[in-house]
Amino acid sequence: MSAQSPIGIASVKATINGLQVFERSGGNTSPFSHRQFIDFAQLPNGAHRFGITATDVDGVSSALDIPFTLSLSAPPAPVIAQPVNNAQVSTPQLAVSGTAMAGSQVQLYLGGQAVGTPMAVPVNGSFSTTLTLPAEGTHRIEATASNARGTGPRSAAVAVTYAIAAPTVNFTMPGQDATVVGSTAVGVAASAPGGIAKVDFFANGSLIGSATQAPYSVQWDTSGVANGALTLRAVATSKAGKTGEATRSVTVNNKPPEPEQPKTPYTGTVSSVSPAVSYGAQRVVIAGAAVSRASGQPMPNAALRMVLDISGFKRRIGMATDDSGQYRYEFVPTANDNGTYIVSVIHPEETATTEQGRFTINRLSFDLASYQLTAPRGFAASITVNARASAGTGATGVRWAVIPAQQPGGSLPPGISVEPGAPVNVAAGASVPMVIRFTGSASARETGTVVLTAYASETGDTPRGSFTIHYRLVQALPELFAKPTYIETGVQQEKTVTESITIGNRGLVAAQDVKVQLVDKDGKAAPSWIFLSSASHIGAVDVGAQVPIQVTASPGKDVADGIYTYRLQITASNQGTGTIPVSVAVTQSGQGGLSFHATDLFTETLDAGGKPIPGVANVRIRLQNDAVLTYLRTLTTDAQGKAVLTDLPPGTYTYRASGPRHADRSGRIFVRPGVTTSERVHLQYQTISIDFSVTETTIKDEYQITLEATFQTQVPAPVVLLEPLSINLPELQVGEEFTGELTLTNYGLIQADKVAFTPPQSDEYYRYEFLADIPKTLAAKQRVVIPYRITAVKLHPRSMGFTQARTAEMGAVQSLVVNARNAGSCSSYAKWATTECSWVCANGEEETRTSTSTFSRLVGGSCGSGGSSGGAGGGWGGTGGAGGAGGWGGGGGSGGTPLPLAPECTPTCRGQCCAGGGAGPGGGGGGSGGTGGGGDFR
Repeated sequence: MSAQSPIGIASVKATINGLQVFERSGGNTSPFSHRQFIDFAQLPNGAHRFGITATDVDGVSSALDIPFTLSLSAPPAPVIAQPVNNAQVSTPQLAVSGTAMAGSQVQLYLGGQAVGTPMAVPVNGSFSTTLTLPAEGTHRIEATASNARGTGPRSAAVAVTYAIAAPTVNFTMPGQDATVVGSTAVGVAASAPGGIAKVDFFANGSLIGSATQAPYSVQWDTSGVANGALTLRAVATSKAGKTGEATRSVTVNNKPPEPEQPKTPYTGTVSSVSPAVSYGAQRVVIAGAAVSRASGQPMPNAALRMVLDISGFKRRIGMATDDSGQYRYEFVPTANDNGTYIVSVIHPEETATTEQGRFTINRLSFDLASYQLTAPRGFAASITVNARASAGTGATGVRWAVIPAQQPGGSLPPGISVEPGAPVNVAAGASVPMVIRFTGSASARETGTVVLTAYASETGDTPRGSFTIHYRLVQALPELFAKPTYIETGVQQEKTVTESITIGNRGLVAAQDVKVQLVDKDGKAAPSWIFLSSASHIGAVDVGAQVPIQVTASPGKDVADGIYTYRLQITASNQGTGTIPVSVAVTQSGQGGLSFHATDLFTETLDAGGKPIPGVANVRIRLQNDAVLTYLRTLTTDAQGKAVLTDLPPGTYTYRASGPRHADRSGRIFVRPGVTTSERVHLQYQTISIDFSVTETTIKDEYQITLEATFQTQVPAPVVLLEPLSINLPELQVGEEFTGELTLTNYGLIQADKVAFTPPQSDEYYRYEFLADIPKTLAAKQRVVIPYRITAVKLHPRSMGFTQARTAEMGAVQSLVVNARNAGSCSSYAKWATTECSWVCANGEEETRTSTSTFSRLVGGSCGSGGSSGGAGGGWGGTGGAGGAGGWGGGGGSGGTPLPLAPECTPTCRGQCCAGGGAGPGGGGGGSGGTGGGGDFR
């Protein structure tokens, strides 16, 4: 319906047979439109009259009377849209959705028997739920719809065939076509619905061992196997009796000890390296020859090895000379190559290298490639771009320039001026901010693009980077906002409650003469029992400033029970008027409610049927009253991810939310009388789970810690993994080096932001060195290689215990080495390299994840252990592993409170204000939910 009046519509009221069915405020606007769903289920069939009355600002009313005849019958059969007929599934949980008459109740039938409770069909006529299929086979699904007139016919039956999937098996070691010698580890990653019973390993059909627990691996002694190609086969049997297998080809090549190598007949020389300095785009050409040691003459068609040494990290490249004994090699720098490289060319069998040349790669990068700028006309806007020089010699005189020929229109847009700032010098490995000032005049076009080009003194007119500004010019106005966007509270008669809200300005100029008034829906002053307890005349609110506003409600006995609605009316002389709704529930009962909405990274993405996922179902939420610790309540979210309680005593409550494959989340929430408070609980979905084991090596009393990750890649999130997960340090003499590479990979579908790599710190025993520039963002499927070098500084005594360093992400390994220390005959050591990243989920929640790689050494007797660390997040506290259940102190430590759900530390304390207890590696719980973001006045 719609209504209009020259002076504005104040309210609209609707009746059926003279009885009011709804009333809505018109907000003093015109024209005013409204849509309302009315359920006629309780109205008898026959003649009726529908009336609408619109009242304008002056109180003048106009009415419209509509006679109608109701002839309502039982609803038609629902339509099941998902699953489709003859669908085949491999898991027992089945999502069912479809359409039915709005306002009806839908009952599902499985094999002719009713399952679950009837579902209310909303206005859009859709319904959805999840069924659990009892066993394998073909099942028939039907549905009926009912209303006050009766139950309609059953829907067309949908047949679904449920067959448990066979296990998936993938070899993890050895690699495809690998050459194996001696005792070799053979392992697979296997998974199946319901779990794996065992994995049998075969070599050319002969059983070499079986494993019943993850990680599924066996030791294969190849000493008695003839050299040559073999086929390894792994057969996994699930607990449901299904089997799956994988094969891998390897070559056995057991060799006798090699004799001492003779002196090589020739070696390599370097005659030129050009250019001596590359800025990333230029290739480096290295030329030289292979020379006979006996005659000094060039050796044609001779194999050589080029060694490029950067800070002790060596890259080895094979090559060969031409018919004249000369070679020419072009080194093409990759995105991560930078610094000074020492060049050596040797015979492939030589090990010692000496410097024969060098070159430097100097890169200059900028943290921004483009920028979306909204700027007021006539005001200079500043943009900061950070210039960073790679390892090498740095860059001097770095400057920005606006080149007319590089602009989209061939020149700088009229009315636009850009001040690129003074040139700066950037030292190697350092970052320097550069400030660009942009101004648009009153005559400039509203939108446009400006391109700036970076130059440096060393490279003259060669560009070193570019920066694009996409601008939009606006008038300078204030923009007031409220946080939160409403006030909702409750209070009992003869009691007082005060609520706060913040007014801020994120506009371009100060808001002038800002005033606050508390009014009712008609714009009249609010009654005396509810009032502003802060100043009503604020004055000017500067850009970026925030001002608190307080509303106090203190109803007496004469105020009847009910929900009273008012508005905070905010005015500014240079913006206009905005309103903030205020709702106060006055009640004698003194009870309130909570409404939880559980979400995760899948929320608001599309399900298999193309519909947005509303939330996380089957999340178990436990509530505990902070004042009465024995008062506990438990609730579970529905298919929409929601759970509601309406009969709670007022006060502060602690909650903990737990869901399958999700890390626990905890927080605090305040319950007010007569009000149902909403709380959004965002759970971290566990995309990565870690299994670990400790096995004794062929050297007595030396152990190897093995970590294996199982992760999902088809998820709307970055799945960032630092691999290998564990590096076992060998026994090193003082000064001896141990080198290798870590790989940082994003296996997910979403870019990882705010990527930060934290290497382990050097200590009295080992010096850690890493060579890589880690990008701030990691695109989906992108991989970065991080070379490392570890140098022994001091001998690691077997009697040394492990000094704890709390690392929640590595609780399982930390507990393992601590237990090894406690064994008395073990010596244990562990350090961690950690990568953190974050991203924004589809529902606007920001998540942060951590990936860790362990450098460890474990020697002594009785050090073996193993288990599962559970999923990443929540402290690695999985079944069979260390760390307990995670959250609020986890499984370690002592001295914590024995009361249920009562934490040793408050969630906001972060370990800064707690006494003893909870010191073990259990990991921390999640933080409490926020109060919601701010919004504009509309």
